[in-house]
Amino acid sequence: MPDQRVRVIFPWLIAAWPVLHLFAANIRETEAMDVAVPLLLTVGAAVVLFVFFRLLRVAPPRAGLLVSLLIVLTFSFTAVHQALIDLNDHAGIEMLAAYGYSVRHGVALGVLILVFGVLATFILRSSGRLARLTGLLNRVSAALVLLALFRIGSGILSMSGPPKRLDSLEVRGVTATPDLFYIVPDRYPSGETLRTAYGFDNRPFLAGLEKRGFIIAGKSRSNYAKSAFSIAAALDMDFHPNPCRERDVVARLRRGHRVGEFLKNLGYRYLHLGSWYGPTSENELADASIKYPGALSEFACALLGMTPLKSFFGLGIRYEHHAEIGAFQLDRLLHLKPADQPRFVVVHLLLPHGPFVYDREGRRIPANSEYGEGSKARFLGQLQFVNGKLLEVVDHLVSISRQEPIIVIQADEGPYLREDDLDGSRAAQLRVRTGLLAAYKGPGLSAGDVPETISPVNTFRLVFSRWFGQELPLLPDRVYSWDGILKPTEEDEGPFHWTDVSGTLRAK
Repeated sequence: MPDQRVRVIFPWLIAAWPVLHLFAANIRETEAMDVAVPLLLTVGAAVVLFVFFRLLRVAPPRAGLLVSLLIVLTFSFTAVHQALIDLNDHAGIEMLAAYGYSVRHGVALGVLILVFGVLATFILRSSGRLARLTGLLNRVSAALVLLALFRIGSGILSMSGPPKRLDSLEVRGVTATPDLFYIVPDRYPSGETLRTAYGFDNRPFLAGLEKRGFIIAGKSRSNYAKSAFSIAAALDMDFHPNPCRERDVVARLRRGHRVGEFLKNLGYRYLHLGSWYGPTSENELADASIKYPGALSEFACALLGMTPLKSFFGLGIRYEHHAEIGAFQLDRLLHLKPADQPRFVVVHLLLPHGPFVYDREGRRIPANSEYGEGSKARFLGQLQFVNGKLLEVVDHLVSISRQEPIIVIQADEGPYLREDDLDGSRAAQLRVRTGLLAAYKGPGLSAGDVPETISPVNTFRLVFSRWFGQELPLLPDRVYSWDGILKPTEEDEGPFHWTDVSGTLRAK
């Protein structure tokens, strides 16, 4: 059978597979609309490339092989780059280490171009007919796509029905409905961490908060040093099952939470200022989820991060979006208007979380690594920028509120560890990862009303008991750890088996 008569379908299936596979692996964190455009673009690119090779009079099976080879190599870029880094680390090859990020990526891209050139030459010059190989690739690629679709379908079915909710709170004894603002500056360390691990005195900022009526919980720690777990525990006012999977926590967090349900029953308007981080990008319970217009989804960023396009976006796909979305969230807070209806505003502010894109004056700085030489200074510069903005935000929120508002500024976790943090004891390292900023402001609040060790799980237990007529006992301020807490990875999906390390952290 001549090559030209073979039905070629595998290039489109191979083009679709990376998108579908990533969606299947992140079904609970990803909206279907976030997948549609990348899927159309990858399959469309495969069609364009196939037509291009056909115009060059390449036979369909060989054109299909060339297109498939390009797609496979494109989505293998990060794996090849990581393999080169591992080679450098384990074989003691210093050539790559001596150069910067863009040069190392250039080497990885060069390797892929070389591999494509060699294999493309073999495909074009081989004299054999490809009918059998084409049929095999059609079947294998179809099986991969069907498997991904099965996983997607299974994930969707597992999410059907309402999420498991805690008992609702009774609306009783509420005499006032002040505006309530919950601001979560990601990875904002405690004053102790900044002093001991960074050599930085944050007292001027904390004093600025205290001058504005805030009570600082100086020994507050994250219950879970992982964003989705920490924020979900705060908004559901309870600990998670042990063990549990992050995807289950994320699914519940995205669909609603106990705090939002209670406040909406009281007549509050719930505004959710989203970030690029999937679990907090939007919330189905919110009356309005406000996101930076045109921002790439976390899914699109992850997909692009697998390809050489990562190089053209500098150090990671999210750098520009990180800066723009952070500025957008702060700007929206600073432009909130007075309102007759009480409002509940949730902001997961992905600052001072890296990448470090602002200096202390708020000037944009070039893309750079969160780790390595100079990272400490860049982090502190971004933190000081955030400090100034948070004080501006507080002043504005007070000025537009009908009565004295309730404002909670509480981080979700402490910073990721730098290399010099890894030299300390496990307890010292855990203190860095879990120590966080926690500041509370509300009508008539005094220092004795806020426990110094209060953790996120107790935040709204305190708020609702004091101002909303509830009788919610504070839970023990437990801190939980898992095996990867000190050096977490993007692939660390669990299930998470939690270990209570509260005693370890209290011991000196």
